[in-house]
Amino acid sequence: MDMTRIILTEEEKGDLLSKHEEIDRKIMNFLLRRYSVEEKTIGEDDDAIKWVEVNFVDFPMYGFNTFMNRKDMEWRILNMLEDAEKLNADEFRYNRQLDKNKQKTIKTIRAFLNFVLPVK
Repeated sequence: MDMTRIILTEEEKGDLLSKHEEIDRKIMNFLLRRYSVEEKTIGEDDDAIKWVEVNFVDFPMYGFNTFMNRKDMEWRILNMLEDAEKLNADEFRYNRQLDKNKQKTIKTIRAFLNFVLPVK
């Protein structure tokens, strides 16, 4: 029996692990049903600056763009979920210990951001 060893690159390992991470389906479906993406450009073809704006239906003040950092995007989504009464964001602000529910929520938000935002 010939057993060859399969060597995976770091990218392939990351893809395999990310597919098996547990996410909160209710929150993910809530986000996926309400987002809209708009690509914008300033300038001419050679010197054009491109960015993506993500907005949410019924929650226009929680939109973000690719000029913001990821942590700010995560906090905006957390605050939106709190306003939609999907979770209590105070648990994330004041309680520094991560339990499984918090980890699941953060992984869900990060998976949503990875899905929506373009790869740089």
